[in-house]
Amino acid sequence: MPKYWLASGRVRRIHGCLSLLGAIYLLTGCAAGHYAHTDAGTFYGQTNLEWKNSHEFVFHQSLERPFYFERANGDKIIPPSIYTDGGSIPRPFWILRGYSPWEYGPAFIIHDWLFVAHQCHVGGYEKYTLQDAAQIMSECIKTLMEEQPTVVDKNPTRLYRMNLAVKSFVAKHSWNEGECRIPPEVAVERKEQTQARLKRGARASRRMRLHPKKKLPATGAPIHERALDRIIQAVPVP
Repeated sequence: MPKYWLASGRVRRIHGCLSLLGAIYLLTGCAAGHYAHTDAGTFYGQTNLEWKNSHEFVFHQSLERPFYFERANGDKIIPPSIYTDGGSIPRPFWILRGYSPWEYGPAFIIHDWLFVAHQCHVGGYEKYTLQDAAQIMSECIKTLMEEQPTVVDKNPTRLYRMNLAVKSFVAKHSWNEGECRIPPEVAVERKEQTQARLKRGARASRRMRLHPKKKLPATGAPIHERALDRIIQAVPVP
């Protein structure tokens, strides 16, 4: 084989490696910046889930002490009872640490409610856009990472990927074209769960507290995520 072909192959491989490293650096830099500029909020109350089948649950809201998320700007998002499947994460990704459909359960309930509220034209939620839904889920996940370190790992790259997923064309289609579906058993509960009544009950809700088992060792994370995390630590926060 001519030497110039060998040299050309090396150049292509070098360019390919540099492009990959550049993409990783860009992703981690964007992730670090997104994490730094995302405000954490506060969760109140507790999540009460009823199992229905292998991928669907009912979140039952309490009228006395509702579960809700309060953003840093004081905005309160209080979901009524709804059907939820958690993070809607494709099954092949469940084997990766951090990509369980319930890894960030409280955040996913808030996320699902924003979609339901938009699809069902719930009063008081008209102002939220798909971009808002993505940002709010980032705020929810960062809150869990910061306040529940024994439950979830602090991982800016994973949070950024979640944010991009909520803004993807698949999520956009669901946001714009998804049907308003409220199962009968949930509709019965929601008759009394008006936003006005939930807001009154929210005054009695206490800050969410979790009592998890022993935290898994950090080395349990996939090797590619551990490598990305090391790079993140070296990227200056904008």
